[in-house]
Amino acid sequence: MLPSTYQLIRPILRFALDLYYVDIQVVGGEAIPDEGPLIVAANHPNSLMDTVLLGTQTPRQIHYLARSGLFESPIGRALFRRLGAIPIYRPEDHPAVQGADVERPSNDATWSAVHEVLDQGGCVGIFPEGRNSPDGQVAPFRSGVARMALAAEERHGFELGLRIVPVGIHFERRERFFTGVLIRVGAPIRVDEYRDTWEEDPRAAALALKDRLQAAIREEALHIEDNRRNALVRDLGEIIGERLLDGLIERIELPRRTFRQRFFDELRNTPWDRRDLDDTFKAQQYIGNVIDHLVERSPEQVEELERRVRQYRDHVQQVRLRHDALLDANLDRMSAGRDSLRLTTYAIAFFPLAIWGLLNHVLPWLAVHAMTRRVRDEATRAITLFVSSLVAFPLFYALQGWLMWKYQETALTWVILYLLTLPLAGFFWLRYLRQILRYRQRMLARTLFRTDRALVTALARERRQLLTFFRTLADRTPARPPGEAASIRAEAR
Repeated sequence: MLPSTYQLIRPILRFALDLYYVDIQVVGGEAIPDEGPLIVAANHPNSLMDTVLLGTQTPRQIHYLARSGLFESPIGRALFRRLGAIPIYRPEDHPAVQGADVERPSNDATWSAVHEVLDQGGCVGIFPEGRNSPDGQVAPFRSGVARMALAAEERHGFELGLRIVPVGIHFERRERFFTGVLIRVGAPIRVDEYRDTWEEDPRAAALALKDRLQAAIREEALHIEDNRRNALVRDLGEIIGERLLDGLIERIELPRRTFRQRFFDELRNTPWDRRDLDDTFKAQQYIGNVIDHLVERSPEQVEELERRVRQYRDHVQQVRLRHDALLDANLDRMSAGRDSLRLTTYAIAFFPLAIWGLLNHVLPWLAVHAMTRRVRDEATRAITLFVSSLVAFPLFYALQGWLMWKYQETALTWVILYLLTLPLAGFFWLRYLRQILRYRQRMLARTLFRTDRALVTALARERRQLLTFFRTLADRTPARPPGEAASIRAEAR
């Protein structure tokens, strides 16, 4: 039996994602049933990138509900149909024309297609927000997914066995590459639990299921009620997040990186220390919950917290270094002479290879950069960068190879070997640049530590005071620390 388009494209996209992101971690993936009718419902922070991530990181084929605009072109319609996507018509995509007798498209065919997939024990993917969510928030849900699930169960006398799995997608920086992605999977919700409510009042049943699903996804995704405080939550997570978790949660050993992942780490010069992204998420979630409570009850304390964070960041920026570089416990053991020698040797020895990589990639990178800059919506920049890179770089490689073969009469074998070196050369340029910057940070941090140890000590003290101040504020709120919240959640399951 020939593989489907979905089966063919999935490993290609997974390989590309391993290059694009430094780390993709999935927590709770075992909660996804191997078989049976299923709806995967997730938050929607990063446009089509969310569908690519879920489709490559979960074992089952997902038939996504996708906005109808993606099916308007013949190419898009053919591709998305082959991938099993189902078009859904949203009112905002087809506004009524005043004074004209215009009939909006019906979703009857959509519901029929969804029911057919579920009847056959398949998996449907949907984003209940109906649009890209703001950074750090999960927008209010629409009731469509709840009504769809309840209607599917009703067709089978509530014996279909349909479950909804809540999923939270969390990006360290959703608009950037070479960052981390966390996918958190919650406990499945059985739709047949709402049978009695549905038979009494279908609308009440749909609202209850919608509210439960929204709460479940907000538990798995980062949701900050006061969107204006997003920057504060992010800054605090970066500055005190690791220290905040000390003694609150049990550290676990993450699975070993695969050979391919370790190879990519070396290729990009991103020696990933396998930080637990779920720990980072828990710290940010806890910080966000504390701030949400303070905004309502003690806004002046939030302003004071913002002032302290801003002051600390200003002090760190004045020395033009990252705060984690300044507070490295090994600064006193670093050798300025050894680091300087390493930097000089590395910069000179590998400069020709780095320039070779830059020259062979500057044109496609400029093309990709220009295309990405035209995108105004931050939530769609990542998928634009991802897809345009998948197209632009192979296209330029093919053009270079064709020019060598056609006009320089180079043997085909040498052309192929040349093309095989190009991706490695491009990544080597990035590796070279990152390594130079890393050496520079180490040298500047060590020099500052030697010449003005009092300043470094003052910054460390300021960071500790910020942590103490936040913990004092947190003790005045009902927000539960990560460890305590996790234990309560486990008991609830």
